[in-house]
Amino acid sequence: MDNFLLCFNAIVPLLLLMLLGYWLKRVNFIPKAGFDAMDKLCFKILVPTMLFSNVYGADFSRQFHLNATVFMELSILGTFFVSFFLVPRVIPGSREDIATVIHGVCHGNLAVLGIPLISNLFGDGGMAVYSILLACTSPMINPLMVFEHVYFQGHRIKPGRLIVNVFSSPFLVGTLAGLTCKILGIRFPLFLQTTISNIKA
Repeated sequence: MDNFLLCFNAIVPLLLLMLLGYWLKRVNFIPKAGFDAMDKLCFKILVPTMLFSNVYGADFSRQFHLNATVFMELSILGTFFVSFFLVPRVIPGSREDIATVIHGVCHGNLAVLGIPLISNLFGDGGMAVYSILLACTSPMINPLMVFEHVYFQGHRIKPGRLIVNVFSSPFLVGTLAGLTCKILGIRFPLFLQTTISNIKA
């Protein structure tokens, strides 16, 4: 029963937020342009800042888990290869449809859904662990997704494009920036720490 309540209290707030967004859109309280702007704000500013803050403040001696990192890496690779070879054989449709299905199966929304779920379940301590895991898995997920889209569109695979796509991801940029500041021992003045904390919140 305790496990049920724990999961219920972690998942239901996300569902209620989705319902709130759906209702706001249905009654046109926020126009489509407003949702597009909020989506861009979250994707390019808010979530990367949160990842930066979580990694920057993490205690890697306690919050880096090698077994969990290896498990996630292998799970992503396994899911991708199974989907890459299985989906074209069982999903009718165009090659673009196949690429979209594979993307949906493999991408997993580790940031969009994973971050609020982990936050609800484990608080800031869990967020630091999860942010480190994201930092380790993002460099693998992004090139795999670009590769399968390019492959099924019939284009030639360009390694340069893969590299640019990987390192232009706002989530990865925020995570790597936090990791760099952590390694270099950079300390921010109090007013800047407060600003970062407010944006994260």
